[in-house]
Amino acid sequence: MPFTRYVPEWSGMSGAPGYSVFHFQGTAGPTDAALLSTLVRAFFDSAKTFLPNDVTIAFPGEATTHSDDGTLTGAVAVTPIPANVAGSDTGTFSAPSGLRVQWDTGVIVNGRRLRGRTFLVPMAGLAYENNGTIQPTVITNYTGYAQTLINASTTAGFPLAIWSQVGSVVHPVTTASIPDQATVLRSRRD
Repeated sequence: MPFTRYVPEWSGMSGAPGYSVFHFQGTAGPTDAALLSTLVRAFFDSAKTFLPNDVTIAFPGEATTHSDDGTLTGAVAVTPIPANVAGSDTGTFSAPSGLRVQWDTGVIVNGRRLRGRTFLVPMAGLAYENNGTIQPTVITNYTGYAQTLINASTTAGFPLAIWSQVGSVVHPVTTASIPDQATVLRSRRD
């Protein structure tokens, strides 16, 4: 099954730029790509409360379409380009640490569960408990933001999906979770 890829870019922190890669099942045209970019922006706009105010997430003016084996088949203009999202927390933060959204499809491919991850790094210091784990309210809220993205993209007809390069398959995401542990990136391209 073909898919559409959309890749916002993070800036304003040590190690920048960073990238968040989103896949959606199906080949989006211009109207659909604009809608998908709006949904991704809404996800980050919801999440900005615990993102440091030094961080900005920019949204590209194009989405790319791919065959199920990942071959690029086209580029679709996104108009209008969504406005940047800036973090709103003014407190301290650790540049390489944050949280991760775990996306699950419920599908097994080549003997492994087909899952994906989106890293939200860095997160503001207030997102953590005193023991270094993620605040329960942050887990609850961010799980809700992720589920909203899943539901909205499914309703739009282009479900958020995980692409397996090994299996050359694309499957829709069914659930999201936030593990109660800090995530540390070694690279902005993790």
